[in-house]
Amino acid sequence: MSAVIGRDALSTEENKQLEFLDLFHSDFMCQGNPCFIAFVNSVMASGVEGIRSLEASLDLAWDLLRLLPKGTLTRIPPSLLDQFYQRQQGDKGKQAM
Repeated sequence: MSAVIGRDALSTEENKQLEFLDLFHSDFMCQGNPCFIAFVNSVMASGVEGIRSLEASLDLAWDLLRLLPKGTLTRIPPSLLDQFYQRQQGDKGKQAM
């Protein structure tokens, strides 16, 4: 949509969604590597060094989800939102039980 009407014409929420998509692809899916296929090939050749842990992946996922307004995350159970949405980087690893 932004290619048709321009990013400036989008609402704040739509711009947040585009930011989320860009960061999800580059930081979460590609792990910061410009070419994920090349990254996978290098990992296959050299072992598992450089692969993000599950905990780091979940922390990054929540960091990305926090870019979006909490009210738009309707598919995430409220109990998980209450537990993880407000956490800051310094709180990682400290779960409220």
